Amino acid sequence: MMTWDLLGIKRTGDKLLIKKAYALQLKKCHPEENPNGFIALRQAYESALKEADRLVISNETGQLESNISIVEIHNDIEISKEDSKLNKENRNETFSGQRAISTFSKIHEIYDDFFQRIKLDRWKSLMLDFSIDEYGLLGRYICSFLNEHDVLPLHIWQYLNKEFCLEENNNFKQLDLLKYDYGLRYDLFDKKNKCDYSNYAKIRLQGLLEFKNACYEKAIDMLEQAEKLYAKDESLFRIRGYANYMLKHYNEALEDFNKALSIKSNDVDSLLGRGNLLLNLNHFTKAKKDFHTALKIAPQSRVAAIGRIKAIYGCGQFLLADIMYKSYKKKGKPGDLELDVLFSKRANGVLRLKAKDDTFTFKFFATIAIFILLGPPVLLFLIGCFIDLPLFRYIVPSVAIWGIIKWYRRKKVK
Repeated sequence: MMTWDLLGIKRTGDKLLIKKAYALQLKKCHPEENPNGFIALRQAYESALKEADRLVISNETGQLESNISIVEIHNDIEISKEDSKLNKENRNETFSGQRAISTFSKIHEIYDDFFQRIKLDRWKSLMLDFSIDEYGLLGRYICSFLNEHDVLPLHIWQYLNKEFCLEENNNFKQLDLLKYDYGLRYDLFDKKNKCDYSNYAKIRLQGLLEFKNACYEKAIDMLEQAEKLYAKDESLFRIRGYANYMLKHYNEALEDFNKALSIKSNDVDSLLGRGNLLLNLNHFTKAKKDFHTALKIAPQSRVAAIGRIKAIYGCGQFLLADIMYKSYKKKGKPGDLELDVLFSKRANGVLRLKAKDDTFTFKFFATIAIFILLGPPVLLFLIGCFIDLPLFRYIVPSVAIWGIIKWYRRKKVK
């Protein structure tokens, strides 16, 4: 009993209650002020978690045995649908009681205030203010609340997941939001501007979810509605740009990516989207600049590295593209099918050109070798033939003598 006395709760198998009790007692027992008490509290906390695991296993085993005995003894008795319905109504009545209303009114109070909802400290302080019973009630029904109130920043999702183990609950529907924020920023909103940020963020999230479900036209419609409320968020134009890109509305997509980058010039996803779009439009020089900028910001980006190689190849810089492609493959990074096919064709073409060059070079040097070996004998043979002719024997020396005489006369006149 010492374990549960230190935590201030009764023996239970609910880990959420144990965690809440430990957090409450920790405020009273600071490690620096009371180190011995803190150590005892920590040991009690760890012991309670282990005992909770044993209680869960024993309860499941006992429940299984009782179910078996009930089937054996009362095999002819069935639970009526009315009894089952009554049990559900009783559970709902418990949830809809005054305590539940009070508990969830505190949650609603935070969520309804947009600028309070995006503050992590506000959520932490709220959890510490809950009593053990309120915390336990919240843990049972928090998934139902968050399935309907899902417009939250990633760091809030991660905190609530750590607090209530959301990813382990089968009733929770927004598992993706626990891992990725999809670039949905919440730090760009300003209280001074009169804007319905809460509604804007909700419509923006719905547009993103439609995009994830490949409903691109619906996503564009939702994001156009959001733009009317607030038009200074690069994530809005980036998502819409990708939706237009998937529908092959390239001009609209290019306009959206340009708007996103005019708001945030170092947005990597927008740079990659515009770069791939420019590749499809054969604007290789511009695409190369976008991929190069993206690699400066995110050096490990696989998409940026592959895109830059394609752009360089498209610019006609084949040797540089070959070197970069081989370097990329040596690093053992995941390949790209289109890029592999491209350079496979390139390699085959280079081999064919090399074979032609080798054939021409062989013929050229063979001709020179033959001329060197056979040229002098043939030349001497021809000279010998001319010397043996009478015409060559008399006319050539006569012409030579006549030329010398003319040269001497011109020199004498001068």
